[in-house]
Amino acid sequence: MNTVRVTRRLRSLAAVGACFALTVLVGCGSGDSTKASLKGKVNYKGASVTGGTITLVPASGSPFPITIKPDGTFEVGDAPLGSMKVTIETDSVPTSTGYTMPPNMPKDTKMPEMPIQDTANQPKKVVIPAKYATAETTPLTWDTKTEKNKTFDLTD
Repeated sequence: MNTVRVTRRLRSLAAVGACFALTVLVGCGSGDSTKASLKGKVNYKGASVTGGTITLVPASGSPFPITIKPDGTFEVGDAPLGSMKVTIETDSVPTSTGYTMPPNMPKDTKMPEMPIQDTANQPKKVVIPAKYATAETTPLTWDTKTEKNKTFDLTD
């Protein structure tokens, strides 16, 4: 009778241990399931776009801007998931403080003082068509649930 009790107790402990192990395995995801790690590249007429902003625009919620690097690539680890419109802007307006402001920023916006940087070694700015700058006119979309890497090859 003592052996039966021990066997039942061992089976119960084994079942509890298996349930615990399964719970731990299921609960150990790769982080926030509402965010995406994305990367890609922006080209215009076969050449890399050398800077600017790519913005993910969801149907509801806030737009999510991502900086384009001088080699045309971009990368972000906390982008929203879902089907998005994509806008791309490369235009900026130099200011006397050395910062740049988007063209739609009010002219009287106060920027902090900063020395003007040497632009001689900066990559040449690539100007792209205006249709890519707004969610109403852009033809670009991205489903960040299914596609984690994307190249945008822009044309006129």
